[in-house]
Amino acid sequence: VNALVLVYDGLIYAVRAFGFLRNALLLGVCCTFAPALALAKTLSPSSLLAIWAAKAALNCWRCGSALLLIHVRHWPHWGGGRAQASAQASGSHATGTGPLLAPQQPQ
Repeated sequence: VNALVLVYDGLIYAVRAFGFLRNALLLGVCCTFAPALALAKTLSPSSLLAIWAAKAALNCWRCGSALLLIHVRHWPHWGGGRAQASAQASGSHATGTGPLLAPQQPQ
């Protein structure tokens, strides 16, 4: 999960969605990290495991919010479906994108 969070943080920085990142972290800390830390501290008061469990919950929150931002809001604008739509419009049956398409059969 941590690797995904770091990769998606880079994508969020690339699309310059700093306001979204601020709001997601604020909401994540208030609604995920703090309650998870409080719950973990009440169950095992003198354990470092409580802090790590709350941090893991925060990273899961960050990963989910980043996936939502990148794959729902920005992915359609990056050409996720544009190449296939243009290939269908031109009548070709190629499924790849970009210059690495397989050669088309003459019609």
